[in-house]
Amino acid sequence: MDDVAVYLRKLEYLDLSNNMLKSISTLEPLRNLRKLFLDANLINIIPKAMLSHSNYPYMTNLDVSNNKFQCDCEVEAFRNWILTSDVVHLQSSSLHRYFHDYRCFSPDSTKGFSITEINLDCESHLWKYVSIGTSCALILLIAVIFMVRYRWHIQYRLFLLFNRRRNQQHLLILDDDRIDDDENGPPRYDAYVPYHEASADDWVHGELLPNIEQGEEPFRLFLRCRDMRIGRTKLAEISLHMQRSRKVLVILSPYFFGDNWCNKELEMAHYRVLEENRNVMILIILEEIPNNKKTLLFRHLLCKVQCLKWPGDGYGQYLFWRRLREELKRPVPLDRRFNI
Repeated sequence: MDDVAVYLRKLEYLDLSNNMLKSISTLEPLRNLRKLFLDANLINIIPKAMLSHSNYPYMTNLDVSNNKFQCDCEVEAFRNWILTSDVVHLQSSSLHRYFHDYRCFSPDSTKGFSITEINLDCESHLWKYVSIGTSCALILLIAVIFMVRYRWHIQYRLFLLFNRRRNQQHLLILDDDRIDDDENGPPRYDAYVPYHEASADDWVHGELLPNIEQGEEPFRLFLRCRDMRIGRTKLAEISLHMQRSRKVLVILSPYFFGDNWCNKELEMAHYRVLEENRNVMILIILEEIPNNKKTLLFRHLLCKVQCLKWPGDGYGQYLFWRRLREELKRPVPLDRRFNI
């Protein structure tokens, strides 16, 4: 048929009805056709080229009725061609005359229905799946990064929620131990003191305690190595006594940020500042902190909270202790402008 069509380019009338044809793609060279009859064959697909007015500008009669159309997305172009104005040029076309004979043969769900009666969903949903998948992957990635970055904050927040719920469940127990374990109770210490024991222990016991816990106006300090009780978890003790202290006095040394528990205490103090909206932190810098050891949180705190540096001369130390006592005595009202 291919070879024959080449020599019949000027053919205007062609009747191939009842010939058991399965394909009509070989008729594409016959661009001068005016009347084409292909009814009662086995054709299941009408090529898009056959439906183009530019390919067959002289076509007035086209009959492809009573064929075995496969009504899937392959037939969508033919269906749309029937339903649109593209067939207006077919004046008295046989297509209209045999309109109801254009019926589906397969698949079984559409068998017997007119091509114009079926609904085909042939729009590609790949972009939707890709978009949804990409969005889910991005959300998951952000969630993982957030959980890794703020894992300690999440852990501490869950701990506080659990601890407070437990306190509420035992609210009617009024024994002394229970009252002492209540984080919402009155302050028991003037300051909770986080520090790196290996590098700052001598200064704490040799300078801080004699000058702050002793004298005419003694302050009560909580030291983890000295005052922590046995029988409770370390995290529970830190949380309890940090909440029961009026302020948090952080002693910073170059080794402070290399200690896991020191960093946790600093983050817990920061969390308390944010939760209560009170500036309860005081930073004491014993030695200059190298830039490679300064964390992002530490840089923020330097700009927001009270910071004192340990001086080397005697008169400077006198002023240091005087200033520290004033800061410890200073009340901590709500500060709506405080934001870290």
